[in-house]
Amino acid sequence: MNIMARMGVAVREFQFNTGEADYGLYIDGKVAGVIEAKKECEAITESSRGL
Repeated sequence: MNIMARMGVAVREFQFNTGEADYGLYIDGKVAGVIEAKKECEAITESSRGL
């Protein structure tokens, strides 16, 4: 993956040391955010975050 390809880059199935998130967002090559998508009826808990 080339996180410097554009000013903003989204990476699917973003890997952390402790798990993965649905998307990692980069701006200017630096992590700017993480998105964990869940169904509307699904609760977000510490264990489901995978972080």
